[in-house]
Amino acid sequence: MNPYDLCLKEVFSNKQHFADLFSSVYFKKDFLLDPDKLSLYDKETHHDLGFRKENDLLMFYDDKFFLHLEFQRKKDPICLFAS
Repeated sequence: MNPYDLCLKEVFSNKQHFADLFSSVYFKKDFLLDPDKLSLYDKETHHDLGFRKENDLLMFYDDKFFLHLEFQRKKDPICLFAS
C-alpha cells in the first residue's frame, strides 16, 4: 500500500472520523452514523465473502451492512462510478 493510502487509512480507521465522513458526504447528514456501532472488518480473516482482497478500508455497521472506503490518487479505468 502506498504512503498516501496508509496515511488516509490511519486517519479514517478512527471510527469517529469514518462516521463523520460517511454521515456528511454520503448520507448528507440525513442519517448520522454512530461510531460505537462500527467495527473494522478484517479482510485477512473474512476473504470468503467475495470482497476484493486489496480494499483500503471496510467497516461493518451495526451488524447490518458494510461501508467501504477506497482511496484513489488517479482515475481508475475499472471503476464503474468514475465520471
